[in-house]
Amino acid sequence: MAHSCSFEFNRTDIIDYSVKPVKDFINCLNKENMKHPGAIWKELLANASHKPATVLYPKERLELPPNFRGRPVFHPEKCIGCMLCTKDCPSRAVEINKIAEKTYSCTFHLGRCIYCGQCADSCNKDAITMSHIYELAAFEQQSMNDTTKGEPKTPTAASEPAAG
Repeated sequence: MAHSCSFEFNRTDIIDYSVKPVKDFINCLNKENMKHPGAIWKELLANASHKPATVLYPKERLELPPNFRGRPVFHPEKCIGCMLCTKDCPSRAVEINKIAEKTYSCTFHLGRCIYCGQCADSCNKDAITMSHIYELAAFEQQSMNDTTKGEPKTPTAASEPAAG
């Protein structure tokens, strides 16, 4: 018959700086169901020699994979106003507005965005790309809206019709 071992940590033990939970754990190890105490030491020594599974964030940073999907970035000079990004976004987090002829602004509602990359995949002109920016904490919801406006295009001398 297998015996189960249980011990509890409760808040009063921690506040009173009691060693009762530790004693309960040690008693659990000495019970009949702990037939191979050497197995614990073997496991402990094997895991002590491995490198940690976590890093000391934010002092240390992990290298992100090249296809990491962070904050979306709008490139207004490439946008043609097809609105595919707004139609394909599953969380309706992309908003495109026309500023002038062939000039658009884009607002990403980052509080709604699920960072799936569908807007970047749908854009056939690469006007939206996914960055490696992932630290997006904010105190106010309004600051989670990222608006990028394109500059109105002024006609150049080459594109103006010849006078005459």
